[in-house]
Amino acid sequence: MKSIVIYEICNILGWPGRQITLRGADSVIAENHRLPITGRILIVEDFQPYRVFVAGLLHRKCELQGLAEASEGLDAIEKARQLQPLLVLIDVGLPDVSGIEAARRIRDASPQSKIIFLTQETSLEVISEAVKLGSSGYVLKSEAETSLVPALEAVLNGKQFFSK
Repeated sequence: MKSIVIYEICNILGWPGRQITLRGADSVIAENHRLPITGRILIVEDFQPYRVFVAGLLHRKCELQGLAEASEGLDAIEKARQLQPLLVLIDVGLPDVSGIEAARRIRDASPQSKIIFLTQETSLEVISEAVKLGSSGYVLKSEAETSLVPALEAVLNGKQFFSK
C-alpha cells in the first residue's frame, strides 16, 4: 500500500518536523508524535529499575513538563502535597504503606491529581478498591510498554483506562 507523507498537516496541528502517514482512506498514523503533558507526573514505585524504565518510557513518548519520583508511599504523599502533580502513577505494593492507602492520602493532599495505578496486582479485591478510591486508571506493569501512554491520553481526556 502506498504511503503519502504530509508535512503541512503536522505544522497545522502544531507538530513541526513530525510526519503523518496516511495509509488507506480511513486511518491516520502520527509518526514520532509525543503526547504533550502540561503538568507534573509523580512516579511512585519501590523497585528502582522499574521506576527508571517508566521514566524512560515517559521521556521517549511524552513531552513532559516535570517528572518526580518516590520509592515509598509516605514520601509520595509529601511530594504530592508539595508538587500538586497532574498525574500520579503508583504501585499497589509499597514498603511503608500500601499504594491504595497512599493514593487515598494523595487524593486528600492533592485533590486535582489524577491517579493511575501501575502495578502487577490482578486481584479483583485490589482493583475494586482502586475503583472505589476514584482512580482514573489501572495499568498492569506487564502492559506498560504498550498501554501506559494510551492510558495517560485517555485520563487526560477525562476518561478512565483499565488494562484488560
